[in-house]
Amino acid sequence: MKTRISLFALCGLFSYAASFAQPKELGRFFPAAAVTSGGAANVRYLVAGYVTPLAEDFGALANSAWYNTGENHKKFGFDLSVSVNTIFVSSTSNYFNIDNTKLTGVSYLGTLSGSIPAPTAYGPESDIPSFTYNGGPNAGLGFNGTGGGNISKDVPIGSLVVPTLQGGIGLVKNTDLRFRFTPAVTISGTELKSWGVGIQHDIKQHFPGIKLAPFSMSVLVAYSKLTVTTSLGG
Repeated sequence: MKTRISLFALCGLFSYAASFAQPKELGRFFPAAAVTSGGAANVRYLVAGYVTPLAEDFGALANSAWYNTGENHKKFGFDLSVSVNTIFVSSTSNYFNIDNTKLTGVSYLGTLSGSIPAPTAYGPESDIPSFTYNGGPNAGLGFNGTGGGNISKDVPIGSLVVPTLQGGIGLVKNTDLRFRFTPAVTISGTELKSWGVGIQHDIKQHFPGIKLAPFSMSVLVAYSKLTVTTSLGG
């Protein structure tokens, strides 16, 4: 039975990845719900814009590096490893545009520092988005949303290291069952975690002309699930 195991500093890496950032008060977007109708949609829209860059980057990690080789295991052979992936904090993801036509009973005025776009989880804490009510009992009143998550403060080198446990086991007919798991990471009040399963099949065996050639060729079909949970605590 062929076995490959490359576990290293597993506990330390998981602890390191889960320790970033104190929760941001995303509940400051909640006053956008204090309108006659459409309030819940307002909050969902604003919170989604805030966390989307982080979720997209984390989601990209969940779908990358599924395999290291096209060679499959013999029956019941397996490998188990920890891959260390990196999210680079990009300045182009520091802000998101708020379209007032997608808000009901509320208008976005810009940030208190004069910026037109609103900060995301990657943006600076000093930029605070400002809103006003258009009608109803609160007409003319305003409220402030949450500032940026300023992840670079928690990650001085501008990147976040995220470990992923992954492996595979040989089944039959040169087919591997592959799996992966990324533990929960909390960043700017948003918890992200993912897992996935996949099937990797040797297709070279189906072509007599290249069956004995000295290289491997496989096809991989995989499913990944990313779960994003955002704290709305004030």
